[in-house]
Amino acid sequence: EIRDSLLPHKWVTVRLPDYALQSDIEVCRDALSAFGEVECLELTRMRIKLPRQIVKEACQAILSMESVEDLTVEEPSLEEVVEQVWGGAREGAGDA
Repeated sequence: EIRDSLLPHKWVTVRLPDYALQSDIEVCRDALSAFGEVECLELTRMRIKLPRQIVKEACQAILSMESVEDLTVEEPSLEEVVEQVWGGAREGAGDA
């Protein structure tokens, strides 16, 4: 429960083949945007922030995409967790 309140999301990085066509990359990016905001890391690598509750279903859908070669699911970084904790503490202190 604490984990879900502090870390409500996971990062999913999607990798397409290096030889992927620009049209395949755009189709994949558009499909991923249905799940959340897509961040392009490299031409054939994209990252999406997913709510923890939909990670399993989203990964199944992503892996069924023809152009996807691989994906990685990661917890938020320590820096993100610290920002979440301290950012929330600052907001709460401002309400008092």
